[in-house]
Amino acid sequence: APAGVEASFTYTTDMLAVTFMDTSTGGPTMWAWDFGDGAGTSTEQNPMYTYAEAGTYTVMLTASNDTSTSDFSMDVMVEDAPVFECEDIFVAAAGSAPGLGDSMWATNAGINNLSADPIMYAFKFFPRGADNSEVEMTDTYTLAGNGSVGYADIWMAMNGEGGFGAFSVCSDNAMHTGVNTRTFNTSDIGTFGQTIPGKMMLIGQEKVRLGFLTQNDMFRTNVGFMNGMGEPVTIGVEFFAADGTSLGTDQVGLLPYSNNQWTEAFKRVTEDAVEYGFVDVWAESDNAGYLVYASIVDAATGDP
Repeated sequence: APAGVEASFTYTTDMLAVTFMDTSTGGPTMWAWDFGDGAGTSTEQNPMYTYAEAGTYTVMLTASNDTSTSDFSMDVMVEDAPVFECEDIFVAAAGSAPGLGDSMWATNAGINNLSADPIMYAFKFFPRGADNSEVEMTDTYTLAGNGSVGYADIWMAMNGEGGFGAFSVCSDNAMHTGVNTRTFNTSDIGTFGQTIPGKMMLIGQEKVRLGFLTQNDMFRTNVGFMNGMGEPVTIGVEFFAADGTSLGTDQVGLLPYSNNQWTEAFKRVTEDAVEYGFVDVWAESDNAGYLVYASIVDAATGDP
């Protein structure tokens, strides 16, 4: 007499999707699959099934014909897509929106891969003044080894709407990812713009100095800040004249991953012209992480 049906199968996985291949012997003509998650079944010979979540499932195949039936089970392990792990490179100022003096601002950005291997990266955008602790990451992009890519008017291109704020490039190889930007006035007068590079955070209470600043009828100084942490931070600022005379202090509180800019910043402490001055900046706590920048803007052309 011929041998009866002996059920068996193999499978391949693609993340949560599994393709099952019947390898039963003995001439089965019917198949009953139980995919082990309490929901999925099939009567196809070689079904494909997508699980709702990662895990190990005991899959049962019952193969049969008119004369015999056989059961076979196997543990099948499926996994989610790998988590994209990356480190933020922050750009403390960017935007696509009108400003003072009929200026209209935009930010172009360039990303360079400084390694021979591909990198993966995504963007996060942080609107000014908001609690950005729940901001979502964009899709991921891949940049070939030693490659570069440019983004024109990145705030508008990636968000679809205008505004001011900051953004980050979250790279799986931040050490070898270069980020640079040019924020410029797009009005008919024309402008060179200001380079604001992507940076890692400053940490703690040690003071940093922004120098060679000026404010008068011809120029204004803007000072901007970004919180690179998921907790609120307070940043202190002291303004100085060129000879080191203190003109006064102020501070800014920032919500998680938020940012702010003081336009005509020296007017916070003095109405007098400041031909050449500087500011010292520091965080009020040891574990705060932040970024800071200054812009000297030509009042006539809007050129930073």
